Amino acid sequence: TTTVAPILHTTAPAVPAIADSLTTASAATGAVEPTQLRDVAEWIAYKDARHLDALPAEARLFHRRGLMAHQTGRTEDAVRDLEGALVLDPDFLAPHLTLASWSMLRDPGSAMNHLAAAWDLLRHDFAMQLALAADAWVFGLEALFVGLLATAWLVILARREELVHPLHETLTRWISPRTARLWVPVLLLAPLLAGLGLVLPAIGFLAFLMPSLRTRERVLAVALALFAIATPVAGLGFARLEQALRTDGAPFHGIFEVEHAPYDAARQSRLQQTSAAAPHDGFAAFALGWHSRRGSQLAEAERAYRIACAAWPREASVRVDLGNVLALAGREDDALRRYREASSLDPREAAAHFNTSQLLLRRFDYDAARRELATASALDFERVRRLQARTGTDGALTLMDEWPRPALFWNALTTTPVDPWHPTLPLMMRGHLEARGWPFSVAVVVVMMGALMLGLRQSRRLPLRHCQNCGATMCRRCAHRRHDQILCLACDRTARGAESRLFAQRLLMQRRRERLGRGHRSRTALAAIVPGLGLISHGRVFGPTLMLSLTWLFSRLLASPPPPFSLTPRLDLPIGDLVTWTLCGALVVVYAWSLAAYLIVTARERARLERLEAATRGRITQATARTTGLAA
Repeated sequence: TTTVAPILHTTAPAVPAIADSLTTASAATGAVEPTQLRDVAEWIAYKDARHLDALPAEARLFHRRGLMAHQTGRTEDAVRDLEGALVLDPDFLAPHLTLASWSMLRDPGSAMNHLAAAWDLLRHDFAMQLALAADAWVFGLEALFVGLLATAWLVILARREELVHPLHETLTRWISPRTARLWVPVLLLAPLLAGLGLVLPAIGFLAFLMPSLRTRERVLAVALALFAIATPVAGLGFARLEQALRTDGAPFHGIFEVEHAPYDAARQSRLQQTSAAAPHDGFAAFALGWHSRRGSQLAEAERAYRIACAAWPREASVRVDLGNVLALAGREDDALRRYREASSLDPREAAAHFNTSQLLLRRFDYDAARRELATASALDFERVRRLQARTGTDGALTLMDEWPRPALFWNALTTTPVDPWHPTLPLMMRGHLEARGWPFSVAVVVVMMGALMLGLRQSRRLPLRHCQNCGATMCRRCAHRRHDQILCLACDRTARGAESRLFAQRLLMQRRRERLGRGHRSRTALAAIVPGLGLISHGRVFGPTLMLSLTWLFSRLLASPPPPFSLTPRLDLPIGDLVTWTLCGALVVVYAWSLAAYLIVTARERARLERLEAATRGRITQATARTTGLAA
């Protein structure tokens, strides 16, 4: 056997040197069965001796052992276990991210290498792409929904006087004002106590307040209603992604079960039945060919791969795998033709060049083999390096198998129809009233239209106003006119005792300052606890919604929730120390943003009030009976 490693001149590998030392140690042991289950080197030797591409379950276990070792301060053992996990399963994403988070501050170069390797894995693995897309879809929609809902309730609390006052005035027609004051909170809390959740009451209250809301607050009410109505549409999007989890039908026919599974006769029979039921489906045929190749059933694998080639005429990976089957069957000329077809379909197909070099080596055509191997290593150095380390150890022919491109999976997933009347939501969202599908959407429309009609009727019958001095909510029954101003009862009492109009204006300004400054400290404290609360008290809406959404999202990620969608055990995103501190820093930034924005808006409001007071600033005194007589 001739080795061609010295002719490779490419960039440095992304996996650090510990992985090379583990591979060297495993080759030195020569073990076939691991005798010490906790020794990652023996598992690597077992994988190489069996010519296995990956051991995903064992890699996941050693990844967990590495995390536990890191928590106890055994950093060297932790790094060794994680590097071993990468050797056991080169397509495992989590160890790359974990090692990158550990070495980001002390070794940025190594961290960048791991991040580059993780990005390369993500670009070529559909299962990881789908899991990340589904998780981002779920967490993103959940954060936006929580932000809209929380902002809506904060706006309702800020506008509570406009809810309480008309209800109180209506009840006083039949009961005393004191009794009506007790019944108002009971009636407002009744929808919540009746089990209607938080969405329907919020939409109902905002729709009732619609005539008196600002434009931004009306946009918020409409956005929350549309989001609630479109919940089944989001469920349809998740149902489309969930089709990938099916093992007994379209679109993928359980292809993900066979990617790293050992050969099993029962599974082989099931795959044959699936392929017979869908004779022209590329995924069913490819799964059968892939599993038959693992079981050395070359005739069955060749037949299945030819069906997949007919179903995917532009897919290079199937030609590579068919060429591997032909090469193992001794038909090297046919295999080389398939490799050339794959190279013409996809010039960046490294497996075709690597497998061609292996067959040319068997024919002692060293110059052509060197050229093909150099091309393959330039396209995908890491895979070539790993497979070349196994070449020639026992005389077996080492070939590189190829998995279909992610574009094929995405195309099949987006074109497969879903049932529009049965949307699917993640398990963590099921069981709630908001997850009932289209009936809940109809309920939202009914509640919003009914509350809007009641609000418009109430506004026409008893329109609400605001005191032009302190901003208190009032109706025409309790409004008092003084000169050119409409005042509430308290402001009218304040100005009634002044004999001079200028002095009355001074007293009204003092009352306005007292009313606005009475809860300033409490509002500032609450604004420091609840992001966006201070801005909502000044009529802002969109900024607080973003702040609350980001706060919820960062808090959820910081709590390390289980992913709502999992298609492969390789995707196990870690929440390490660096990630934890990053999320905490992001939360601090959101809180600082909220508090700073609130202080800026408060300062602007205070400056506006000072400009209003400047018009009457001076020595203003109340006229007495003596000075009035002297003037007469």
